[in-house]
Amino acid sequence: MAQQSESEQDQFKRLLIFFAALIAVLLLWTKLFPPPKSAAPPAPAPAVASAPAAAAASVPAVAPASSAPPAAPAIQGEKEESYILAAGLSTVTLSNRGAVATSWKLDGSVENGKTPVELVHPFSLEQKSFPLAVGGIPEADALNAALWKCAASGPRLDCEYAAGALRAKKSLVLHDDFLHELSLSVIRDDAPAGATLGWGPGFGHELTQTERRSRFSATKGNSLPAGAGMAKPLSLPGKGNATGRPGVLAADTAGVFVWYGIDDNFYGALFVPADNAPRAITIATTEHALPAPEPGAKAPDPEKLVTVAAPFSAGRLFVGPKRYDDLKRLGFSLQRAAEFDSVVPGVGPITIGLYRALLWLSARLGSWGLAIIVLTLLFRLALFPVTYKSMVNMRSMQVRMKAIQPKIDAVKQKFKKRGLDGMAEQNEELNALYKKHGINPLGGVAGCLPLLVQMPLFFGFFKLLSKVIDMKGHGFLHVHDLTAADPWLLFPILSGLFQFISSWQSSRTIADRFQRIYFTLMPLGFAFFFLFYPAGLSLYWAVSNLFTIGQQKLINAAGDRKAAEEKAKGKLKDAPAEKRAD
Repeated sequence: MAQQSESEQDQFKRLLIFFAALIAVLLLWTKLFPPPKSAAPPAPAPAVASAPAAAAASVPAVAPASSAPPAAPAIQGEKEESYILAAGLSTVTLSNRGAVATSWKLDGSVENGKTPVELVHPFSLEQKSFPLAVGGIPEADALNAALWKCAASGPRLDCEYAAGALRAKKSLVLHDDFLHELSLSVIRDDAPAGATLGWGPGFGHELTQTERRSRFSATKGNSLPAGAGMAKPLSLPGKGNATGRPGVLAADTAGVFVWYGIDDNFYGALFVPADNAPRAITIATTEHALPAPEPGAKAPDPEKLVTVAAPFSAGRLFVGPKRYDDLKRLGFSLQRAAEFDSVVPGVGPITIGLYRALLWLSARLGSWGLAIIVLTLLFRLALFPVTYKSMVNMRSMQVRMKAIQPKIDAVKQKFKKRGLDGMAEQNEELNALYKKHGINPLGGVAGCLPLLVQMPLFFGFFKLLSKVIDMKGHGFLHVHDLTAADPWLLFPILSGLFQFISSWQSSRTIADRFQRIYFTLMPLGFAFFFLFYPAGLSLYWAVSNLFTIGQQKLINAAGDRKAAEEKAKGKLKDAPAEKRAD
């Protein structure tokens, strides 16, 4: 017990010594490092003239807190005003209510016309929702409804707004090449708020009756994000696109994008962020009810208008025609927006080559219609040697095959009752029959070679003639615009008629009845297809099939001569005596 008492006394002594030393250190510290004297209170600030009653009411007062610095003074416009900026072929009207674009017009000369091209959809006026509106933050609606303080100088407009802890600035500088400067800064509590900028709802004018009938106008107002230099149409509700298809982006996509925007077949509004930071592109669709074409008529289906937005602080904004070479000169992979690429491999370079060839021909012939005709004939003439040889061989094979058709039918009838069990023996016997008469049953595949060679050219023309802005507004014969559907349906009818004649010429020697029906009726499907597509495309197909009619006449004569020579040599000695079609 005595030892425990002595231990407790020692601990108590050490504790007293520790506290005494601590007090001594504190006293010494205050003696060596005295605190600074208090600064004199600041003089009262001069009184600020009171703002108008309406303006004061729109900005809620914020009670000062002793622990926070005073809020920045409010900045806003006194009344609603519009500003008109112009540069090159662009004329833009902006409102200080939200600092948005209420009109964005291009001179009519961009599409060989006199009427200015309006790129702000009229639905924006109805909804009071305009391009360049702020989004993505809780204060977006308030910012877009507020009156900003703006100042214009030539092609430049600077706007700013401040209320409480929120400060916003927006600037736009127009340039002659349609690639403009754009910046946005929204600060909340001295930190970026992460606001978005975009375009919509919709893009361009409201579709006309003719454009609604034309299938190629169905992508009006499509959104085009571009990631890593790639541009793909977005899959939208009601567009019939499969969201799972490779290359088609979902409605909300995050990543590093070279640009993002909205477009139609001929014009685009493309935002090019200055940074390479990842961003999420937000897509929204709005249904716009359309009026009936006439009293008592059924109203057309509503338009699906797109709004596209993404975080944006500074960069460029392209608003103009999607001319491939001009976009390529501007950089930023903007030429991808021309959509000359295709899901078919190799068609992109073909489309670009066709585009430049048509530009060259139209400049020298003075007509896009004549340029399409001449280019089509040049390509068909270039393919003629390959086409002629393979088609003559196919014609000769068809004549020989028709000559032994009764023998083929007899073999098939012989093994018909045995079903699948006799299939192997039937094939052996048919192959022996073909070999005896020098017939290659797969020889008809070679006849498809000319068509396969032409398919990339067809897809290239299809991509080109539905999207090339240079041809817009240029007519030929009765057509006022080769990029629109034929109003008289003349070119689609001629293309179907010429294809029917050429198919009838080539199918008369086909022994199989169902194949003859297929080749005869196929042109009707093509004619229906061309009813809804650009007149320039149906003009190309009509000229191509007219060339085929003359070509098939030569092929039939040469094929029949070859078959006659082979018969004289004894290759067709077992053929029944019957008259073959010319």
